[in-house]
Amino acid sequence: MGCCSNYMVDLIKDSNPEDALKDTFIIKQITLGISNLENKIVKIARKEEAVHVAFFISDLDNDSFDDKGILLEYGKYESKNKNNEKGLMKYEYDDGGMRYGWCKMNDFQKSLATAVCINLDLEPPLILFKELIEKIKEKKVNNKYNKNNKNWDLNSFSAINHNCQHFAANVIEILKAKYDDKNIIIRNNEMHKNGKKIDILPKIIKEALLNNNNN
Repeated sequence: MGCCSNYMVDLIKDSNPEDALKDTFIIKQITLGISNLENKIVKIARKEEAVHVAFFISDLDNDSFDDKGILLEYGKYESKNKNNEKGLMKYEYDDGGMRYGWCKMNDFQKSLATAVCINLDLEPPLILFKELIEKIKEKKVNNKYNKNNKNWDLNSFSAINHNCQHFAANVIEILKAKYDDKNIIIRNNEMHKNGKKIDILPKIIKEALLNNNNN
């Protein structure tokens, strides 16, 4: 089960999320943010059930906390809210669900109450952000992380089998993103970053990362 928080990241004032769809925005860096919501939810059987995941995507080569990038995520988000009215957040479906908007890395971490961030490695050829959105929305047979070929809209959201964790695994698969094995070690279904165990990483995301690293 994936739990999607009702937080709101501080988006950049007067920004236009559709600028990310231009032919100049090439994905050069992607960071997976993992938020531990355990203290906000009652009767969680496993820590990974109380996890929300989202991406910070940048077209820059450096990773400063002041860097501007795109927040990309999926959850039980209604499209009608104050940020949408201001045009700061773009929803790919009329009712909501998958959304993206400009923010800074520091605000991404702070607002998400991020427990850990994992910088993912991308192999060439690099793709445009708009190409990623198109691929996410594609219907395809035997989609491992979207077995019922559902849309990533609000109506299709399920806390059990179509949530932010499935969305993140799907994005990782599309980009063939890998974890940096110099700092990240996955062994016996346990993940460690710089020697510290990360016990909240959802199984489905571990699987997606391992699949890419082993291929």
